[in-house]
Amino acid sequence: MLVVAGAEDGVAGVDKPRHVASCYPAGRLEVLAGSGHWPWVDEPTAFRDLVTGFLAD
Repeated sequence: MLVVAGAEDGVAGVDKPRHVASCYPAGRLEVLAGSGHWPWVDEPTAFRDLVTGFLAD
């Protein structure tokens, strides 16, 4: 499972996504620097590259 979080997320922060990722044996947390609560809006290219790479694995 891939969990993507924004480093500057003022709503969920990074601790909650970290916890979600840790609940899965193959859970992976990726934190996008400079991104807030909507990383796909704030950093669309980085978000797309993360998701595409994860799905290709």
